[in-house]
Amino acid sequence: MRRIFLALFLLLTPAFAALPPQSPEELAKGAQFIVKGEVLKIESQRKLLSNGYDFHYTLTLKVTEVDKGDLKGARQIEVFCRQTGKRFGGWAGPQGQDDIPDKGARGTFYLSWGKTGYRLLEPNGWVAQ
Repeated sequence: MRRIFLALFLLLTPAFAALPPQSPEELAKGAQFIVKGEVLKIESQRKLLSNGYDFHYTLTLKVTEVDKGDLKGARQIEVFCRQTGKRFGGWAGPQGQDDIPDKGARGTFYLSWGKTGYRLLEPNGWVAQ
């Protein structure tokens, strides 16, 4: 009986843990857009939350190549990404981006589209060139 309760608990409790890095195949499959480009500008802000804070970033990308999706001719886009800053009380959950590119970084960016516009896939949504 104890095993049944344990199994039900594990199945019904949502898992909030850090995401493992995605393989190139997983990134390509999960991305709505895949672009190559250069980071022209980075804006960052510390976002206060009820249990700590996050760092939010807006990357301005100069797009040099589109491998997947339709940017409707855009050659410059803004991309949102985040990193977990600090959490209190033993919190565990998704950490955002493992690595934020620097200004001038060139690479391949794996993106989704959502309410904040383009977003880097987590946790490793870009690959440096």
